[in-house]
This record gives sequence, C-alpha cells and structure tokens, in this order.
Amino acid sequence: MTSLAEQLGVSVGVVILLVAVLVAQATLQVLALVSLYRSREVLFNSKWLWLAVVLLLGLVGSLLYFALGRRLPAAAPTQSQAVAGPRANSGERAGHAVDVLYGRKEEP
Repeated sequence: MTSLAEQLGVSVGVVILLVAVLVAQATLQVLALVSLYRSREVLFNSKWLWLAVVLLLGLVGSLLYFALGRRLPAAAPTQSQAVAGPRANSGERAGHAVDVLYGRKEEP
C-alpha cells in the first residue's frame, strides 16, 4: 500500500499544505455563502453576481466577497450618544452613564 504522497510523486509536506488549503477554501466558501444569504445589501446590489464569484473563483472569490462585496451595517449610536448628543462633553456623558447605571440622584 502506497501513501498519497508517493502516488502523487510529491513530498508529505506538499500533501499537508494542499489539504490545508482545500480545507481553508471550503470553510471560507461556506462562510461566504452563509454571509451572502443573510446579508440584505451587497456591493452592486446583485447577490447572484456574488454567488457566481464565490462559487467559480473559490478561495479568491470568497476573499473578494469578504473584502469588497458585503456591506456592513452602519454603527448605531450608543445610548449615551443618542441621549446626550454627539457634541456633549465627556463629563456630561459620564454623568449620564452614571444616571443610567445607578439611577438619577434625587436632589434634597
């Protein structure tokens, strides 16, 4: 019985590297397809285009999708920014955070 490396005529290190690349490609393609399915918006507004890119280009297509294709949602303002506003100074925001965490201090 001969090993796969002997059958292919390459070293064992090359076979290990090839298997690692194939596992990485399959993993990235599955992750890209799941992300594509779940996303609401993609670059060029064409999920079919990105599906073709991911499936036909393999590892490179998956990397292109993650680098360029998906649109990340805009960051929502935190509660203190929404209430205090973006221009509030850090003292006001800190005071608001304390009020939110521990309740408003009642004045005597």
